[in-house]
Amino acid sequence: MKMEKVNRILDALIAIAFIYLIYMLVWPQYTSIKEKNLEAKVKANLYEIRCAVEQYAAYNNGYFPKSVDDFIPYLHEGKFPVNPYTGSPLTKDDIKTHQYIAPTDPKDDSPNGVNGKFRGEPGHIVYAFFIPPGDTLPTAYGLVGFNKNGEPIFYIDPGKKKHIFVLHN
Repeated sequence: MKMEKVNRILDALIAIAFIYLIYMLVWPQYTSIKEKNLEAKVKANLYEIRCAVEQYAAYNNGYFPKSVDDFIPYLHEGKFPVNPYTGSPLTKDDIKTHQYIAPTDPKDDSPNGVNGKFRGEPGHIVYAFFIPPGDTLPTAYGLVGFNKNGEPIFYIDPGKKKHIFVLHN
């Protein structure tokens, strides 16, 4: 009788250890996939904002908006996309604006460059634009989204080099 009890306890412990081992192997992959899905949704939001910005430019002689208010009417049904980290629609306050200094800034995908230095809340977006000297309207723009740490979303190229994910004209 006593040996049967010991065997049952050992069987239960082995089953618990096996389940724990599976958990330890699967959980990191699950969280990594979940984070990549959230980042993909932020990227989709960037593309949606980009469509509104480009549509604004199509109706304004190729010039880009100076503020979020300018392109809101060009969003799908005039509504902001949903922030995947909060589940709530973005607001115009969740999209920060910034004015670039150099004409090459919108395309700068270096982690140490201007777009790599932006910080914000998870799922929020920066819309930055460049106005050439002597002009009053933007001729270039860049869009950057933020991950769960509030840092710009990045990717690693095949050569193992890190790049900021920037949408620009």
